[in-house]
Amino acid sequence: MKEVVGLLTGIAGIIGIIGSSVVMRFWLITIVIMSILKLTGVIQILWFAGIFSAGAISTGLFMLFGGLVMMAISVIITAIGAALMEA
Repeated sequence: MKEVVGLLTGIAGIIGIIGSSVVMRFWLITIVIMSILKLTGVIQILWFAGIFSAGAISTGLFMLFGGLVMMAISVIITAIGAALMEA
């Protein structure tokens, strides 16, 4: 039973790692596009805003930071799954 739980935990961690890497791949593109939209006057947003509002630069930075945090959590979950499979 430990092996099954370990396998499922490991798979969940790997899926989390994949999702985090997708988010971290597009953070710079988000900054560039939102900055261009702000500079051209298409959208009216702040350069830096809070975590729950859009900002031209801060949105991409929050994506990067959130992706890094979730990547760390996913790596820990994968390690727990591997430890459960070996025990």
